[in-house]
Amino acid sequence: MKKRSFHIKCGLTLAAVTSLFILSQPAGAQSTQAQDGRYAQDRDQDRNISRDDLARFDQFLNGHREIAEQVRKDPSVVNREDFVKSHPALQTFLRDNPGVREQFKQDPNGFIQAENRFGRHEDQLSDRAITRQELDRFDQFMDSHKEVSERLKQNPSLANNPEFLRNHPEFEAFLKEHPGVQNRLKDDPNGFLRSENRFDRQEDNRGADANRDRDANRDRDAEANRDRDANANRDRDANRDRDANRDRDAYANRDNDANRDRDARDHDLDANRDRDANRDRDMNRDRDNDPNRRELANFDRFLDGHRETAEQLRKDPKLVDDREFVRNHPELQTYLQQHPAVREQIRSNPNEFMHAENRFDRQENNGYNNDHRVAGIERHDDPMDRDSMHRHFGEFMGSHSEIAEHLSKNPKDINNREYVDSHAELKEYIKAHPEVQKETTADADNFVKSSKQYSSPTNTTGAPKTTTSPTATKPSATPPAPQPKPYQ
Repeated sequence: MKKRSFHIKCGLTLAAVTSLFILSQPAGAQSTQAQDGRYAQDRDQDRNISRDDLARFDQFLNGHREIAEQVRKDPSVVNREDFVKSHPALQTFLRDNPGVREQFKQDPNGFIQAENRFGRHEDQLSDRAITRQELDRFDQFMDSHKEVSERLKQNPSLANNPEFLRNHPEFEAFLKEHPGVQNRLKDDPNGFLRSENRFDRQEDNRGADANRDRDANRDRDAEANRDRDANANRDRDANRDRDANRDRDAYANRDNDANRDRDARDHDLDANRDRDANRDRDMNRDRDNDPNRRELANFDRFLDGHRETAEQLRKDPKLVDDREFVRNHPELQTYLQQHPAVREQIRSNPNEFMHAENRFDRQENNGYNNDHRVAGIERHDDPMDRDSMHRHFGEFMGSHSEIAEHLSKNPKDINNREYVDSHAELKEYIKAHPEVQKETTADADNFVKSSKQYSSPTNTTGAPKTTTSPTATKPSATPPAPQPKPYQ
């Protein structure tokens, strides 16, 4: 009884130690053991399958690519009667190889796995026995003889068929010239064709890599060409800009010289005008201090700034004493309130006062135009209101018909430097009247249109306009004393 208990204890102890040893082994060792077990299982399974059956079925699949793809995807289709009937070659093969048929009935997946292992093993043996040079020569031949290539890939054994060789003399001649390839095909046509297929795929991959490299080089060259063209364009643009700057500087220097000459002439003219103006101011000081004349001048300025009121009063001077008319013209009402002397003169004799104002206006216009016209250009040293500018520029156009006709059709040319420079009188006029230039820059069309009404020989007030250039009549030897307009 004691011995039995001892044996039991020893047995339990040994079992525990064994279990502990197994559990203490690392996972990698256990995985390796499992893998070795699968390899052993595969070898045991392959021993139960005839090598001849595997070789024949492997050769059949190599010659029937479409059937091989379907069977490797689903080995069980070999046991389907409809699939076999739709593939007569497979039906004939299974009838001639009952061992293969039985293997598929027992275990189709296991048989296909064994065939795959067999094919890989045969490929490895074939690759070691075949040189690269032989594969290269055979691959070149197959690439240039598509019909022979397709037939051999379907049935590699045709390489040893005398009738096939007679019907394809180029293939027969190739084998005679390359006895190494001929021997490989005699020993193992299936293995040699598989090796050639792998070699061909590798060559295709290398060719694809070469094409990619070539494309990459071509793209790199194209990019380099684009950069070169961009640099050339940039250099050309830089040269063009340099030439443009040189020309611009030359034009600027020429314009500066012309401006200096013109400024010198203007300075002399201004000096002469200032001397004449001082003389005229001294001569007319007493006349300007006349109260009546001051009131006429004051009212004349008011009418110059209110054209619509001026036209109505000149047509009917009695309106200035019409309360309703004055009330409808607030500016006139305000003016009369601020200038009671004018209001009283108008009330006492409106017709006589308006006639006196008309004479004063004509005298002022004639005196101003005669005294301040230089080469047909009137110069204003004091700023004018908009109506005065329109009238003044209209009178200038009236004395320069060609400029007036052109500007009437092309008002914007008054701001065109090239056109203005080609017409000296217009250029001098614009320089002398900066306020006119400001108005034309803002709205040339409206300014020319508004000024055109004053370009006729006689304006709406009945005051005569100068219609001829100053050069049309020869001045007298002793010109009359200038009468400048004192309030402008």
